[in-house]
Amino acid sequence: MESKNLVFKNGHFYDRETKSRIELKDGAVFCIVATTSDFISPLPAGTPFVEELDSKKKEAQVKKDSDLGKYKKVYNKGDFLYFSIQRQVDEKKIIHEFEVELQEDLYFHFKTKWKVPEDKLFDCACIVRRNISNTIEFFEEIHGGSLNEVYKSTFVHFFGNEGNPACNAMDRFYDAPGSDEKDSISRKRDTYAVM
Repeated sequence: MESKNLVFKNGHFYDRETKSRIELKDGAVFCIVATTSDFISPLPAGTPFVEELDSKKKEAQVKKDSDLGKYKKVYNKGDFLYFSIQRQVDEKKIIHEFEVELQEDLYFHFKTKWKVPEDKLFDCACIVRRNISNTIEFFEEIHGGSLNEVYKSTFVHFFGNEGNPACNAMDRFYDAPGSDEKDSISRKRDTYAVM
């Protein structure tokens, strides 16, 4: 056993004597002694959205975008999408699969001034509801204002800075559990003649 006098600052533990950051091994069990007021309830993980829009307001938001060429609704509020994150742990590949509930209708849209003539995703409030592979021991929901945002927030929340949390949601998300890239939502994308 070892005892350290630590301060928690900016999401990290620091040794109060050496001023150096301390990291704990994943799964480490330890005891924290602090005043009652030092223990606070956490905010939801990710970025909670301010307001979710009903179908009418969401379509109006999409339509008011300048230079809008075309748009189409591809999923409804309440629909579920899925994504997975692969991790290597002690020479074993683990696939963590997650279920995301859309809190608004999800649209593809195309702007006439874009150089690449294909649909892109319009932002959509959503929540990662479950780890359907049951590979995360202490799972909690992740909130966000877009599919890219919930993917990144999920990656950072559960796996820290060990890897690249960026993704292209068009290629990463799919609409049935256990699917892969060939079943991604990008298959619903339209391409257009160059303007």
